Amino acid sequence: MRVQIRRLIAVCSAIAGALLVAPAKAGPPFYRAVGIHGLSRASAISDAGHVVGWSLLTDGPAAYPHAYLWHNGVLHDLDPEGIETRASRAYGVNSQGHVVGRFFDDGEHHLFLWLPAPAFNLPAGFNDLGALDANRSSVATDINERSEIVGTTGHTVFLWLPNQAFGLPSGMHDLCDDWPIDNDCPHSVNARINHLAQVLADEWVWLPQPAYGRPRGWWHFHQSGNNDYVFAQDLNGTGSIVATGYVFEDSYFAETNLWDDQQEVICCEFGKVLGDGYGVAINEAGIMIGGLWLDGAIQQVLVDGTFFGENRWWTLDDRMLYRNARSSWRAVDISNTLAIVANAVDKAGSEHSIVLFPIDTDVDGYGRTNLYDVSFFQFCLSGPSVNPPFLCDSCDLEEDNDVDLSDFQALQLGFEGGF
Repeated sequence: MRVQIRRLIAVCSAIAGALLVAPAKAGPPFYRAVGIHGLSRASAISDAGHVVGWSLLTDGPAAYPHAYLWHNGVLHDLDPEGIETRASRAYGVNSQGHVVGRFFDDGEHHLFLWLPAPAFNLPAGFNDLGALDANRSSVATDINERSEIVGTTGHTVFLWLPNQAFGLPSGMHDLCDDWPIDNDCPHSVNARINHLAQVLADEWVWLPQPAYGRPRGWWHFHQSGNNDYVFAQDLNGTGSIVATGYVFEDSYFAETNLWDDQQEVICCEFGKVLGDGYGVAINEAGIMIGGLWLDGAIQQVLVDGTFFGENRWWTLDDRMLYRNARSSWRAVDISNTLAIVANAVDKAGSEHSIVLFPIDTDVDGYGRTNLYDVSFFQFCLSGPSVNPPFLCDSCDLEEDNDVDLSDFQALQLGFEGGF
């Protein structure tokens, strides 16, 4: 073992010398990929690392999807026990582990709220919240940190409140009661809600109280830009909206757009330069994920939109240090901690949920990855399958209970140079 450690230190010392002349590597973190379950699809991730979606937990032609919650490596089947006929899907989760989605019952889809502990006068576990209209299916599509839920029923957008808020009692509310014009209320299958209970649906936003210089109610954010149609995807608490815009010319193309609270397209019209693109999600810092056609193939990208007008994007394939075998993958959500959830298709055509966790290479905790981190890492080297020394857990970048050259590979990628 001593010989092995000496060899590891010699290798690290040699690489550390090379790092002295290596350029600083600015940009987002590198990622390690963790698989969740075979034959599954993820929908959302919380800031606490909860992931939800649905999975085929049984085999054969009679298999049906079960809503799942994954957290800290443990997969929970959210379907009620003893019921074999309901297909369920989870679409949203918050940091408390409250999960929303839909399930099939008696020919209709109802929305559900799954709770890890009793809350809002509801018991722990699976709660059937019914439907806004008894004659139409309802789907809960998102939940915020206050457990306020948004979803759709037919051509109607609803808001479910766990407690009294905005002059409204707890329970279900039809947001189309505030609809300002004489045609159908928006009925996006991807209605979203931020922590201020502002609701995004199609090209519209519903404000529960005055904001951005606008009164309570609906406002049409898509009144500028070059798109013929916009499919809104997500909004954050600062009024930034990410959407996919479609332009119909000789042939249509899609481009990713980002609106601020002044209804202006302020970034990310990649389509005209790089080909088709789509936006998926945005966090509170304005970091966005999406996809672009690069070099003839779709690539998942991370866009730093913190400083509007100076956006930069990185191909996530280039920042994934550890990944599952796959042929293609697509990101679906990003948290405020920069964790990303995605769906990967393997070479056999089966879909799997994966989570990309950022790797923090600042192992000594002083704000940047430099030669002090390399020295600390050398001190902490334990070798494969050997627990790291006391206070050295930060050097276990793979989180596999040892500190070895695989961890040092990640440290190299994040190296910024100097002391």
